Amino acid sequence: MNEIKVIDLAAYVTDGEFLLENVTLENCKVMNLHCDNIVYENCKFHNVVFDDHFDDHAISSENCEFIHCEFHINFGQSYLTLEDNLFRDCLFENINLDYGSGTSYMKGNGFLDCNFMNVKLQGDTEYIDQYIRGGKIENAVFISNNMNGNQFLEMQFKDVEIGAYFIGNKMYSVSFENVLLKGVLTEMTGANNLNVFFHCDTSGFRFKDQNEE
Repeated sequence: MNEIKVIDLAAYVTDGEFLLENVTLENCKVMNLHCDNIVYENCKFHNVVFDDHFDDHAISSENCEFIHCEFHINFGQSYLTLEDNLFRDCLFENINLDYGSGTSYMKGNGFLDCNFMNVKLQGDTEYIDQYIRGGKIENAVFISNNMNGNQFLEMQFKDVEIGAYFIGNKMYSVSFENVLLKGVLTEMTGANNLNVFFHCDTSGFRFKDQNEE
């Protein structure tokens, strides 16, 4: 990215709440949004850097489009809601969500040719019906109480640990290197129902039953 300036979004703060709706932002950096409630709705972002540190916030994004954006965020114990957003050619780097937050919810988002580097989402998070194609996930930890109905296509996992109720997810042309999935084997999450792999390199994929720990 070229050098970009920090944009002042104070005009969108009312009574300690931030709402950005039907706005297009380009070639800028967003940071220092320390409001209790942060909401993005129906916005478009191109070449925008999101760089911030939160403690205990409610942060949501719905029906937004992010193109060539970067995210470097420590969410602390915040509560996240991401629904029906599109991310294309984005970088998620040094992302952290701590234990102790409320259950975060991510549903129906599309990630096209995005890279995830040094990502640790350790609060209870639901991942439902995500579509992820291209790119890679490297050096990451995902803790989830429900990871269901997601599709992963033509991408790479490397040095990734997933702890989840993991069912109904499909993998197409995915390669795994040092990937560990820790879950619970039941009639619904047994070997035949746990996942569907199509044309995948699973030599670097391991499953560990949490009941055996």
